[in-house]
Formats: sequence, structure tokens, C-alpha cells
Amino acid sequence: MSKHWGLQVATARFRVPAAKSANGRSCCSATPATDAHHFAKSLGLLQFSDTARSIENGSGGAVDVAQLDAVPFGVLLLEVIFNGPLVGLDQRIANRQNLADLRDGDRVTVARIITQLGSTQFLIGVVVLTCVYLASFHRRRRQALYLAPTAVLGVTTNNIIKVVVARSRPHFDHAVAHAFGNSFPSGHAMNSTVVYGAILLIAWGPLRTPSRRAVAAVLAASLVIAIATSRVVLGVHYASDVVAGIVLGSALVLASAAAFTAWQHEGGHLPRSIENAKTIQP
Repeated sequence: MSKHWGLQVATARFRVPAAKSANGRSCCSATPATDAHHFAKSLGLLQFSDTARSIENGSGGAVDVAQLDAVPFGVLLLEVIFNGPLVGLDQRIANRQNLADLRDGDRVTVARIITQLGSTQFLIGVVVLTCVYLASFHRRRRQALYLAPTAVLGVTTNNIIKVVVARSRPHFDHAVAHAFGNSFPSGHAMNSTVVYGAILLIAWGPLRTPSRRAVAAVLAASLVIAIATSRVVLGVHYASDVVAGIVLGSALVLASAAAFTAWQHEGGHLPRSIENAKTIQP
């Protein structure tokens, strides 16, 4: 198997034509997809083979992401639907967490605080504030246009899959927390991955230095993992729920970035009233 098999995700259609300024010089306009390209490149994930070059000029970026994601997510999905061995492991982990919660109330308190960082209300606030900042202060309206629909797509996708799979949440006689709706995949885990992952891609270019980018990547990953873990600790999700949420959320972020770049290649532009609106200079 070619060593480039998984690298198609980051390279798909990430070459954006440089804009020309008034003096004829090229000026770079960062996009979430080009930031994903630099992200992967700095981690040593990109090899510019003939395969990668052909993908950059093709239209299958989002499809490639979906194919890559289909393996781990498909395994989890089949295990849940057909009640495979993973379901038993899920239940054992959930039982242990519930017993630990009943013995140690402090861990429950900490988990309740952390889990709020992935709540729908909190994430809506993060998306709105980020979009306002990008549109008003930073002249990056296209990045705002990427972030908002991506976040909405994440919530919609999560809700649809939950309805289709219809997995019940963990149940305990002495539960320390309760949540409504179905369990698979975790909305907190998936939506947090989508929102914080998309913001990381947007910020990747402006961060510039490898050290800043490494810190940002670690912080974003740590935050998502902490939120996902809190859902298991509180006993409102199984371990496979949060893993599936992170996997699917990561794929959705990159697929959306590829689609965003394809839209720009097709000459996509914002309504003239938005393009010409005045911005606040930082």
C-alpha cells in the first residue's frame, strides 16, 4: 500500500490561486484549507507525490476524507448496531466510572465544569464571537463563512445519526448526571471537535511559527479530549460514543475545508453588500 494513502485528506484541493494586488504582486489570502495544508506539512504528513498533485487539481477532497473516516467510524457503528464485543466493553467502562463517581464527588464536580465547554450554548457563543471578530476586525469574512456553516453542519449530522442509530444512553440506579436524547455519537465530543478544530485551521496561518502552532494544536486536542472524557466520567455516554464523535468531527472539519476551497476555485464570492461592508481596523 502506498505511503501516501492517508495523506490525501490534507492535500485535496488545497492550492488556492494567489490574488493579485494593484501593483501586480501576488498577495496571499489564507483559507481554512490552505491552513490545513500547512498544518499537515509542518507535522511531516505531506509528501508531494504525483498522487498528491493530482488530488490538488481534482474534485474528490471531501470524498477522500469520507473514505478515510469510514474505516474507524464504520467499525464503531457496526459494533453498536450489531451489539458486538465493544458494547460489552463499553458497559464495563461505564459501570466502573459510575462506581468511581459515587466514591469521589470531586471528580464529578470537575467533569461538570469541563463538559460545559462542549455544550451547545457555549459552542454557539464561541462560534458567534469568532465570526464577529473575523468579519469585523480581521477582514477575514470568508473564514467566518467557513466556520458558521461547518458548525451547523456538525450539529445537524450528529442529530441525524443519533436518530438513525437510536442507541440508548448508559443507565444506572444511582446516576450522578442525566442527559436527554440518544447516545451515539456524542454531541459534545463531535461538536467540540468541529468548532475547535475549525478555529484551529483558521488560526493556523496567522500563528506562523512552529512553536505557536504546536501549542495551539496541543491545547485544542487537549480541550476536545477533556470534554469527551467528561462525558464518560459523568456516565452520560459510552466510550465508543465519544471516540466516534471525535473521529467523525475531525473528518467533517477537513471535508468542509476542502469543499470551501472548491467553492473558491469555482469563483465563489460573498454577496456584494458583505464584501464591501466597512470593517473595524485592529
